[in-house]
Amino acid sequence: MKAAVTSISLVNDVKFDVSGDFDHLGTLELNISADGSQTISVGGSASLEGAVVPNFAGGVDISFGKSWEFLKAKDISNLNVQVNGGPALAPGLGFQVIASGGSASLTVGNLPVLSLDRGSGKTQIKNIVGGDLSLTGYTIGSAAGLLDSQGWTSLNLQQLEGWSAAPSSNTAISELNLLGDVTLAVNDAVDLGNVFNVGSVSPREEDVTFLYSTPDGRVLRGSVEYIGPANDLVVRVNPETGEAAIRNLSTKIDPFDVSGYSILSESGALSVEGWTSFAESGEAGEG
Repeated sequence: MKAAVTSISLVNDVKFDVSGDFDHLGTLELNISADGSQTISVGGSASLEGAVVPNFAGGVDISFGKSWEFLKAKDISNLNVQVNGGPALAPGLGFQVIASGGSASLTVGNLPVLSLDRGSGKTQIKNIVGGDLSLTGYTIGSAAGLLDSQGWTSLNLQQLEGWSAAPSSNTAISELNLLGDVTLAVNDAVDLGNVFNVGSVSPREEDVTFLYSTPDGRVLRGSVEYIGPANDLVVRVNPETGEAAIRNLSTKIDPFDVSGYSILSESGALSVEGWTSFAESGEAGEG
């Protein structure tokens, strides 16, 4: 007997038992309380593909290392799922589905963070919370072409043992360790050079993605953080004359479209009489 299911919602007071094999392709909704999650009990082999959607009741501890078993089977022949939704976690943490033997659990694990500096383009892979992280490969992608492969200092170029770089472009850079892995302790980082092309698009169009592989063969989505100011639109004031001007000092956004502005002073240091507005200066479209 084989049960093929496309959508399941598990609650704690409902039993879900399969005597034979179990194939799941679709959405598995987990309702988790302080007592845990209901478990699918499978007498044969289990295969899971699709998405896991966790719903947490109030008062559930979702800190690093917490885990909720939702599947028991004779063996798990296939596990290819992503986690969608769930409450927001601390930076560097993410929900993961982990299989061990015939058991599958939803776990709060730590993720490597890809850090991109808007000012310099400096790029790092960091471990900022939890425990050690081991990576056997990574891929950084950008459909918009925000990567500078010429600025990439690969781990292969840094002569780290076992790393081999794939052909790179402005849309993808990738490396794989053929001999083992690299392990990052908490607060460790590896530098990848100046990979981020800081002058290509505005911040709202930043689309960099980060995938990494683990020693147990999983390919997971890491976290991406952009650091540094998103723009450099500033007001410059001459303290001696009181003259002021709005200046675009950004290396990323040119021209800088402005639909409105406010200049504030808690001490009341502004002079309305000395203000020449856009409307008065004849700037097109301003009023």
